[in-house]
Amino acid sequence: QDIATLRNLDDLLNHKSDLSEKLMQIGDSIVYKLVQWTKRLPFYLELPVEVHTRLLTHKWHELLVLTTSAYQAIHGHHKLTSTSTDGTEAHFTQEVSNNLCTLQTCLTSMMGRPITMDQLRQDVGLMVEKITHVTLMFRRIKLRIEEYVCLKVIIMLNPSTRGNSSELEIIQERYMTCLKTFVENTFPQQPNRFHDLLVRLPEVQSAASLLLESKMFYVPFLLNSTIQR
Repeated sequence: QDIATLRNLDDLLNHKSDLSEKLMQIGDSIVYKLVQWTKRLPFYLELPVEVHTRLLTHKWHELLVLTTSAYQAIHGHHKLTSTSTDGTEAHFTQEVSNNLCTLQTCLTSMMGRPITMDQLRQDVGLMVEKITHVTLMFRRIKLRIEEYVCLKVIIMLNPSTRGNSSELEIIQERYMTCLKTFVENTFPQQPNRFHDLLVRLPEVQSAASLLLESKMFYVPFLLNSTIQR
């Protein structure tokens, strides 16, 4: 189970249970899953625990957004049967609308009161657009799980959190090389694929900053709720 899915999704959507307690459980779930993932990384023992802690503290929201987009791109194929997938503006608008409708349904159930679409667009509209864009780009190129795993490590080791740590720079370069090699060997007919993957990272970071600003960190889980079911 990845960090963008929840075991107790139905409990979360039940408005009769305590909301603050549910949100605390989501927060605990994010922390636990990220820590467990970090411990399984091949380079875990190469870095002090405090470095891992600092990375997760600064990067959890970016990892959550990346995971959400990748999860939807890889597992959400059943959504594609009735819509165009050519990346047109009309398709993008429809996908954003679908995601906002999913959020509206989930939040109304979760809060126990109606949530208007206008309110939703004002609060999280831009964030949903950014997440949807990344998802569609991943889906268009048929993102592979191997690529996602490399991107996850690369974004966690982004320069914005590491100062001048040569150890982290070396590890990140290792994963960049790994990703590049995988892409070149698996998709030799797509010379721009490596670049297309890396340019998604600033977009993920942009969406993640909006997620942090909104304090609605449960949104990614709700976006994935239709896939989980």
